[in-house]
Amino acid sequence: MKKILIVISLFGLMFLFGCSSSMEYTTTSAQINDVIIYDFDQFKFSNINRNDLLYYVIDQAEDLDIMLTRIYDDGTIDSLLETKNGVVDTLVAISNASNVRIVLLLTYSATELNELAASNSIALTVDDIVGFIDFVAIKDRLPSSMALQRTEYLELRLERELLLVEENGYYNFQDVYTQLDNNIDYVISEKTFLEIVDDLNSIGIVYTQEELDSIEIGYDLIMSLMD
Repeated sequence: MKKILIVISLFGLMFLFGCSSSMEYTTTSAQINDVIIYDFDQFKFSNINRNDLLYYVIDQAEDLDIMLTRIYDDGTIDSLLETKNGVVDTLVAISNASNVRIVLLLTYSATELNELAASNSIALTVDDIVGFIDFVAIKDRLPSSMALQRTEYLELRLERELLLVEENGYYNFQDVYTQLDNNIDYVISEKTFLEIVDDLNSIGIVYTQEELDSIEIGYDLIMSLMD
């Protein structure tokens, strides 16, 4: 009976080793929610934190611009201020200079906004004032929030569709960053790709050249949005 149990155990171990050796490279990026939420009450993404690669590429002006365009394209609102007139960039500049959040700036009158801008050495044009008034007019018709797929956000920022190799590279790079950030207090923006590979090796994580090629594509994609 003991011999039978030993044989069964050996077969079980052989099966497990066989399965593990045939496993393909997979990522743990499922730990990161594939959907990101833009909060129109705060004018920012609400579920992007430091262990997320998008943390390094989110941009207050760019994000507000693309989300305003997105809700207009979706028919959520039936009119849209001309964001290309610079009002979004102007509001961000005033917000950064005065430490007053955009959501609060939109409660100001045009006169109050102009005074705040002037006190921070920012000169507003007539177009800035008109754009601000238009923005205030549509604010109450904005949704409270809107969801985007991560890849959709990247495409909106890049103004083009992602290639499949870029999409795979992005998720593989997210997996790498998750592993590094779990082991080291890691700041990806300060690293070259070769330094990242060295850091992975230092904590005993080794990838094949094919996997590294994919990860590097994701690295280049994120870095292109940080420039």
